[in-house]
Amino acid sequence: MIDVLILGAGMAGLSAAHRLKKTGLSFLILEARPRLGGRTHTDSSLGPHVDMGASWLHGPTGNPLKPLVDKLNIAHELADFTNEQGGSVMAYEKGHGWLHEKAYAQGLQAYYGDMARLSASPLEKPPVEARSLADLYQAGYPKKQLFEDDHYAARLKGYLYSSLIRVQESDAAPLEEIDWRDDSYHKLPGGDALLYGGGYRAILNDLARDLVEGEDYWLESPISQIDYGTDGVRVTAARGVVKAKTLICTLPLGVLKSSQVTFNPALPPEKAAAIERLGVGDYEKLVLKFPDIFWPRQPKRLHYLDPKGPHILASWLNVAHFTGDAVLLAYAGGSRAKAMNQLADETLLNLAQELLAEMFGEIPAPLSYLRSNWSKDPYSQGSYSFPQVGQRPEDRAMLARNFGPLFFAGEATHSHFYGTAHGAYETGILAALEILNFLKR
Repeated sequence: MIDVLILGAGMAGLSAAHRLKKTGLSFLILEARPRLGGRTHTDSSLGPHVDMGASWLHGPTGNPLKPLVDKLNIAHELADFTNEQGGSVMAYEKGHGWLHEKAYAQGLQAYYGDMARLSASPLEKPPVEARSLADLYQAGYPKKQLFEDDHYAARLKGYLYSSLIRVQESDAAPLEEIDWRDDSYHKLPGGDALLYGGGYRAILNDLARDLVEGEDYWLESPISQIDYGTDGVRVTAARGVVKAKTLICTLPLGVLKSSQVTFNPALPPEKAAAIERLGVGDYEKLVLKFPDIFWPRQPKRLHYLDPKGPHILASWLNVAHFTGDAVLLAYAGGSRAKAMNQLADETLLNLAQELLAEMFGEIPAPLSYLRSNWSKDPYSQGSYSFPQVGQRPEDRAMLARNFGPLFFAGEATHSHFYGTAHGAYETGILAALEILNFLKR
């Protein structure tokens, strides 16, 4: 019987294994996919390293992954999402052309200022029943603090982008499901950095450098049942039954919500209820490779705005800015990601080409493409967790709590860094340390 069985070889599972490797305890990772990484997946088939899952280092200052980024010399650059430095964002509105950059950026930033004031000022009194962002907007909040001049329209468009599109990309959820009052997430300082020089694969490879396939981990080993008790755990996997003294479950929240894996006995009611209340969202990407760069190299992102409402392909990352490759990446969160996942490849590609042709004139056809669909991936069933309406403050801690030999890790179990790779990384290490104490006792 091995000491520790780890379910999942994503960031949490690999950080746990990396920590346990130093202790002499025996362990085995069971990974359902034919690769390591879980919801971190760097694809280089189009030329540059493109992360189809986690891609940003959220808050480089104080981030526990930053020392690894520096040690491995992974090229990275700040995203400047609200264009505070200038030159980072260009916005195009259908039927009106390119918007005034400075005014648009002021609108992007103004929304977050208004929301911060709304959360802290005694002069702002939104109705207590307005829990979701949709409820808040319906009640007339936040009150826009935008000065009017010749560029007011561009400023307003930036504000609307932040309030209707960007917030859904941050939480990967529709406005109706996001609890705007939840302040449990702690954003580390320093902005957001794109790891374009190797992606998250470089970090995962470093964590897994001493692991041996077949000995330390099994690939293509989905599980169906977890039996546990005072004598340890017994897991039924595709490659057979594995017994261990303890188990670290890093299964994504979306999988835990499904009936894909059975716990015997069933998880305690309080943990099952926390799993039910926590939200898991959708965030998807479409990557296009062209024969040449026909768009400006300077901006880091391009926004496409439709007066009729948020466009499915409103947000674009200019990969060419970072790597010099003729690659553009469209990304969507929440309701737009759900809509994106309903489109066939041909339909989505045609939509992307029509949009780009409107912005830049005649364009060449893409040479190749990639797209994600994490919501339909049976081993993720969603992108990452978010503060859902109805969630309780103690739910993430309850999800993280161990029950007998069962320990839990993954981004959804972090009370403050949820939805991030560094949050998953920390929870894996914490689970390994807790198991060390458990086995000593």
